Amino acid sequence: MSSLHETAYPRLKAAVSDQELAEIYTPTVKERSFARQHGRTPAARGALLILLKTVQRLGYFVSLKAVPKSITSHILACDDLSHLALSRLREYDRSGGVRQRMLDAIRQQVGIKAFTVEGKAVVRDLAREAATTKQDLADIINVVIEELVRQRFELPGFSTLQRTARQARSQVNTGFFRTLNAALTEQQKQEFDRLLRVPDDSPHTSWHKLKQEPKKPTNTEVKKYLQHLEWLQGWCQRLPAVDHIPAANPKVLVFITAEWCIACRIMDKNLFHNRPAQMQDWQLVKLDITETTADSKAILARYKLFGPPALLYYQDGQLVNQQVGEIGRAAFEQTLTALN
Repeated sequence: MSSLHETAYPRLKAAVSDQELAEIYTPTVKERSFARQHGRTPAARGALLILLKTVQRLGYFVSLKAVPKSITSHILACDDLSHLALSRLREYDRSGGVRQRMLDAIRQQVGIKAFTVEGKAVVRDLAREAATTKQDLADIINVVIEELVRQRFELPGFSTLQRTARQARSQVNTGFFRTLNAALTEQQKQEFDRLLRVPDDSPHTSWHKLKQEPKKPTNTEVKKYLQHLEWLQGWCQRLPAVDHIPAANPKVLVFITAEWCIACRIMDKNLFHNRPAQMQDWQLVKLDITETTADSKAILARYKLFGPPALLYYQDGQLVNQQVGEIGRAAFEQTLTALN
C-alpha cells in the first residue's frame, strides 16, 4: 500500500519557517479585500483568509482546526485579526451552510472546480491509463494529481486517489492476464500447472528452477547457467507474443544507502517521502550496503565510490548520470527535469 508521504499529494508542514510564512501565507491587498467583501464579521474574514491561503498551497480545503497555529496566527496578523480566538474561527468547521458558501466563493476567486462527478470520471480514466505502464501506486497517484492540477480541479481526499489507483491497477492487470491466458494453448496451460507441482524426486517445484540466479563464475557453474538460459529460451519461444502489452518506462533510479549514513537518512526524507512530480516515470531501487560484505565492496568499486550516499540514473539499461554525496531537493529535481 502506498503512503501519502511517497506521493506528490500536498500537505501542510507542522513546522513552517518565517520565510515560508511570508512568501506563501501572506494575503495580498486584493485577497484581504475579497475577505472583507464576503465576510460580514472579523471571524468570517479570518476564516476566509485562512481557507483561501491554504487551498492555494494545497489544492484542496482543510478544516480550520487542522491548520498549524503558526500559519493561522500569521494570516490573522496580516489583516489585524490577531485578537480573534481560535475557538471562534473553528465554529465555521461545524457551520455547514456558511462554510459551503465560503468554499464556493473561494473556488471562484482562485479559479478551481469542485471535485464532483466530472472529476471522479477524470480520475478513473487517468488512473487506468497510468496503470498500463506503472505498477507502483505512488506513481499512478502522482500522474492523476498532476493532471487534476492542470485541469484546475480541487484535489479529492488521498484515500479516494489511493482507492481509485488500486482498483485501476487491478483492472488493468486482470485484463492483461486474461489476454495472455486466452492466447495459451491447453498444452501450455498444463505446462504452467506442472511448474507449480512438487515432483517426487525433488523438494522444490520447477518454479524454483525458473527463478535460479547465477552462482560463482566457475567453469562448472557457468556451464550450468548457460544450460538454464537455454531452457528458459525454450519456454519463451513457445509462449504467445506480448507486443500488445505496453512496456513500462525503463527508467531506474538507484539510491545507494546505509543505515549508519546520516546523509542518506536526510536524502531519503527530503527526496523520497514526498516524491517530486518529475519522478513519476522513474522506478526507485534502494541498494542498502549497511553491512560490509564482498558484494557491498564490489558495488562501491564498480561505481568508484568511497561510500554512500549516491544516486545512479539508468535509462534503457545504461547509466546516464551519477550523483555522489548528499544531494538537495532542488538539485535532484533539476537533474530529473534534464533527464526526462
